[in-house]
Amino acid sequence: MMSAEIEREPERPEVPAVPELPSPPPLTPRLPDMSGSPSKRAEEMRRFGLAYTIPTALIAPVVVLTLLGAWIDGRVGHASSGFTIGGAVIGLIVGLMNMLRMAAKLNG
Repeated sequence: MMSAEIEREPERPEVPAVPELPSPPPLTPRLPDMSGSPSKRAEEMRRFGLAYTIPTALIAPVVVLTLLGAWIDGRVGHASSGFTIGGAVIGLIVGLMNMLRMAAKLNG
């Protein structure tokens, strides 16, 4: 026999209203001044090039010295990873020094 109960669909939770999003800020890009003399444009492009190499100057020593430390740990057969950690720390210090030196050239 059929049951007298009627199967009901489970109640769905109420979905909250979508909040109103704020308007985006106006964009005001500052493009390099190309109207000046060729030497001024060359100096501006030199500064752009220097600015783009700063992240590499920070990351490269960390990666290279960490990999070197891992290689030394593997060759020596240490159970710990002391050379790897030491390489990472020294790489971070060297990378920060490189980054600060390049930022000083960029500003001065």
